[in-house]
This record gives sequence, C-alpha cells and structure tokens, in this order.
Amino acid sequence: MITGFAIHGRGQEALDMFAEMERTGVKPNQVTFTGFMTACSHAGLVDEGAGMLRDAEELIEKMSIRPNAYICGALLNACRIHKNFDMGRRVGKILIELDPDHGGRYIHLASIFATEGHRNEAVKLRKMMKDRGVSKLPGCSSMVLKEIYLEWDRISERLRQEGYVPLTDDLLLDLEEDEKEKAIHHHSEKLAIALALISTDTGTTI
Repeated sequence: MITGFAIHGRGQEALDMFAEMERTGVKPNQVTFTGFMTACSHAGLVDEGAGMLRDAEELIEKMSIRPNAYICGALLNACRIHKNFDMGRRVGKILIELDPDHGGRYIHLASIFATEGHRNEAVKLRKMMKDRGVSKLPGCSSMVLKEIYLEWDRISERLRQEGYVPLTDDLLLDLEEDEKEKAIHHHSEKLAIALALISTDTGTTI
C-alpha cells in the first residue's frame, strides 16, 4: 500500500501508512523503505526522506540476499534528491556493478557528481558508459504541436506564480540558467502532460 500511494503521488498517505506500521510494531523491510523514499521524492518531502537514508542503507547491508538493482536504484535516487553525495557515490558504484548495461544507472551517478561540482568525474563516467557500449534510450514524444508548448508555457508561468523553482543543479548541460530551465520545461513528460490537458475535458483524471 505504501508503494501504491507513493507511485500515485499520494506521498502524505504513504507516510501516514508507514507511521501506522511503526505504531503497531510492524518492522519495515527493504520494500517498505523503497516505497517510503519514493513517496518522499514524489511529494517533495525532503526532510522526512533524508533522515531515513542511513536506516535504509543499513537495512540493505543486513539483507540475507544481495539487494537487486531496483532497491539500490531507489536508494540512489533518494541520495540525489536529498543531496547525500557520500552515500550516493557508494550506492551508485554498487548499482553499476549490479546493472552494468543500464544506461540510466550511469546517468544518475553522473548527476550526483555534477550536482556536487565534480564535473570531471561526471565526464569520466559518461566516457566509461560510452567505452562499454552502453546507451540511454532518449525520452520520446509521438507528436509535437505548437499548442502543446503554449499550454506548458501557461502551466510553467502558473507554477512560477505559486513559487515553484525548477532544480537545475544536476543538469549535465553547459547552459545558462534560463536555458537550463527551458530544457527542463520541454522534457517529453511535461509536454505529455500539456497534451493531455488540451486534449481532455476539464476535471478529467490524467
């Protein structure tokens, strides 16, 4: 249930369920921690998630079986979001050993290096990825229409009015700040949201 709440953006309900587990004496396992940190990242609950990182790492280390790439990947993403770079480097290297053919693993670790200011390390990791013949499939959009961009411009302006500031620190591009924001706003997932909004009736669940 915690994971279900997390992946559907109902972060606070996931945390409430986790707290209920603790109150009733149910011991969390690696799946629980993965769902918990996913909820924190999806809901922007930085403080709640940051305090659980070490607990999650200790639990993974004590597992009777070797943790899989999914578990380590969730922990790595949480490290990136909560800026725990030391742990992120450790987990990222383990994850690449577990899943060496998955381009996203290299990209996540490179993002941590870049956010930390270690650009050379990020470049080396990209080169390792290339030397190993590993590629990351780019995000795809089936159609690009002027209306989609206009709709997202309206959305992003509303977000700015509400105080939203996009995170650009870990963007591996040599761009000015405003150009980084534009690159983020034109990500295929955001454009897909804009397409859904202009293609459906008001009040439709997306």
